[in-house]
Amino acid sequence: MNEKRYILPDGTEFVPWKDETNYRKELHVSQKNGTDNGDGSKENPFRTISQSLAFATPGTKVVIHEGVYRETVRPVVSGRSDTEMVMFCGADGERAEITGAEYYTGEYRDSEGWKRREARHPDNTFVEADAKVYMGKFDRNMFIGSNPFAMANGPLVPWYDYNLGWLYLCKRPEERRTTTMRRGMLFCDGVRVEQVLNYFELGEKDNTFFVEDDGLTFHIRFKGDSAPDGHTLEFTAREQCFCPEEKYFSYIHLKNLHFTKGGNGFPPPQRGILSTNCGNHWMIEECHITDANGVGADISFQCPGRYSTQPRGHQIVRNCEFARCGIVGLTGTPATSDTHYYDNQQEGFLVENNRFIDNCWWDYEDLMENAGVKIHRLKNSVVANNYINGTAFGSGIWTDAFNTNLLIEGNVVLHTGTQWGAIFMEASKDDLLMRHNIVVDTKKIKTLHGGDGLYSHTCEDVKTVRNISLGCEGSGIGHHSKEPLSQIQDIQRIDGGSGQSGNGFDTFENVVSDCTHLVTLGSDRCEVDGNIYGSHRLQAPLRIERPQVYEDLAHWRKNFGFDLNGRTENITYSLEENDTRLVLTIGEKTYDIDLMADVAPQIDKIFE
Repeated sequence: MNEKRYILPDGTEFVPWKDETNYRKELHVSQKNGTDNGDGSKENPFRTISQSLAFATPGTKVVIHEGVYRETVRPVVSGRSDTEMVMFCGADGERAEITGAEYYTGEYRDSEGWKRREARHPDNTFVEADAKVYMGKFDRNMFIGSNPFAMANGPLVPWYDYNLGWLYLCKRPEERRTTTMRRGMLFCDGVRVEQVLNYFELGEKDNTFFVEDDGLTFHIRFKGDSAPDGHTLEFTAREQCFCPEEKYFSYIHLKNLHFTKGGNGFPPPQRGILSTNCGNHWMIEECHITDANGVGADISFQCPGRYSTQPRGHQIVRNCEFARCGIVGLTGTPATSDTHYYDNQQEGFLVENNRFIDNCWWDYEDLMENAGVKIHRLKNSVVANNYINGTAFGSGIWTDAFNTNLLIEGNVVLHTGTQWGAIFMEASKDDLLMRHNIVVDTKKIKTLHGGDGLYSHTCEDVKTVRNISLGCEGSGIGHHSKEPLSQIQDIQRIDGGSGQSGNGFDTFENVVSDCTHLVTLGSDRCEVDGNIYGSHRLQAPLRIERPQVYEDLAHWRKNFGFDLNGRTENITYSLEENDTRLVLTIGEKTYDIDLMADVAPQIDKIFE
């Protein structure tokens, strides 16, 4: 397959690095044919991946054959360069799954020992009186290193300062409940069982579980109040599936592997079930990262509180799937070094052609980390051609603070619930481009603000070109001069040597319809032209924050000279074939857009 060519906003070409290793040694792992005495040859493979680690030196490819590997893989040797990498890959045409889960094989008995209503309630029957609840106990020897059922979700540490409470504050009662629940997860017949904070809540909903303070005794109500017989129950015995033993490993290549069911915590720190452990130059391709309690994969330094002068950046994540990760699918932040954290950046990231499905199911967006993909402080980087669907409580894409020369292109983001936006750029300036993205159905979540399609706050000089934004409860395109949390005061975010003016939001040839506001700009010092506007929910749907004005298209042109070549049209749309096609009608023309293909040339046809 030919690699797609990306031109960065400053006009230079993004040239990703490549794995140029001539793998001199090949080791094999097989559950079916491997033994504890294997030598790693194809004829006599290892039984576990961990057996191979001591032999996986630079220039080694570890080929993992069909099977479910119930272990945490902790490489002990780093790669050295793009010609001396260490590779872990699934065998061609085979499914190699690395999981943090184990089967529960213990006994069940009728649940007892807890009051079935709130302690002060006079009754001692469940709300649903016929609820059938059972109890079991994990074997403590199944947990190695830590027990996720004995650890709170977190976060463990604040990002910056205990006094800056808004950065990690649990604002709502639901968020306070969430942060004190346990990291461990149960899966009944492969489906996640919902955790409740209090025992009596088991009587309010089936397919739920409660865990006692010992982290071993659990109480479960099976779906449909069925008995345990005939069900298969898995529990997350480990927090992670893959993580180097030491920090700063580089030049690791992962391909065609499945990482699933890890009972990890909430960021900060960002510790994924797949973790680079502060490494650089990782290539992650054709992998599946699913069912993480907190973070799917982390690809940077995990927390800005870390101090490191080690190399950073140059991470490639392509053709992967991130699904059902509780807080965030893919994430990464730089560490503090000799340069102030605010001036630290990460260079050479490429996140392309990935799928992010049904992530952010924990209702905790005020943690400020919920997103399908959330990466901090990118420079000379690309986030492109990703398909993101069903982000429940968070943004689809979030690039957080002091991004420069960043291209966000060709992404499809559907069915998002967020207090921010489906695609969110934060506190950034200089050479920023959102182009050829498609956003459909963005809703607000329990806040007065949010629900934007393409969104930024405290930024400047963001070009928004040839995007499609439809069905947003906020602005279809919303560039805000302030953070919603600081609307009552003019707070400047100082990154990269200056604050953000709200100027330079150049907005050209976008299609925006069925939104509360069609476009919101931070100031009137912008260029706006050629946009196509459809229906809206306010009489004056075009908005500027500084000066604060609300306009229709006629006054938008008259008062500011905007959209002299723009127009209004009757726009209708529908998502078809399980959200793989967008049928878009603009006036008399209908466009059938294949959302699983490159959307850029399909959008360009609208403006030919």
